[in-house]
Amino acid sequence: MKEYNEMTPHELNLQLQVHADREKALGMENITMAYLTAGWSRASKLPNLKNILSKLEQQEPKKKKRVHTPEQMLEFAKMVQAEYEESRK
Repeated sequence: MKEYNEMTPHELNLQLQVHADREKALGMENITMAYLTAGWSRASKLPNLKNILSKLEQQEPKKKKRVHTPEQMLEFAKMVQAEYEESRK
């Protein structure tokens, strides 16, 4: 993985998405393990695991994709370039 300061905004966003996906999968795995542990440790009837996991997925807020105009993107690029040049001094 590149150093944080050497990443482009797109690369940083991709890394954040991968991290979020990994954390989500880990959380689902932990819930599954707890479910299986509870199932084996007692004889009472448990709710369906698929229902539990699907409810968690439905609770996650849906992110709206932001649409930027070319002018906004140009302004952002200029700002990043100015910060970069300032840091190089």
